[in-house]
Order: sequence, then structure tokens, then C-alpha cells
Amino acid sequence: MLLSGSVDTMADEELVRLAQSGNSYATECIIMRHRGLVASCTPGYLAKGFDSDDIFQEGMIGLYKAILDYDNSKA
Repeated sequence: MLLSGSVDTMADEELVRLAQSGNSYATECIIMRHRGLVASCTPGYLAKGFDSDDIFQEGMIGLYKAILDYDNSKA
């Protein structure tokens, strides 16, 4: 179990490792940590027929998949 104060000092790699082992709190923490980055990238991907919420949601799905697929040995 993670303590909320320990998350602030935990490296992304450690949070991802915990998330990959099934810790949903670690998953939530890393998603919240990088939510702003995803939001800042969405305007560059707007296309006809899509709104910014759709693009943001796709970006968040991509972030979640990246957490699951991350391999520290290939970093």
C-alpha cells in the first residue's frame, strides 16, 4: 500500500512498476501526474470531426497503455 505522502517523491519508474503489479493507486497517481502533459498536447491533434475532449480521452488512453507496456530495460 502506498502512503499518499510517499508518492510526491517517488520516481515515475517506481510508480509504473507498482502500477504494472496491480496497484491501482499507483496507476491513478501517475495518470494524475501526467494529465497536464496530455492536455497540453491535444490542441496539436485537433482534426475536422473531432473535439478536444475526444482527443484528450485518446491521449489518456495512450498514457494508460504506456504505463502497462513500459519496459524499464528498454529505457
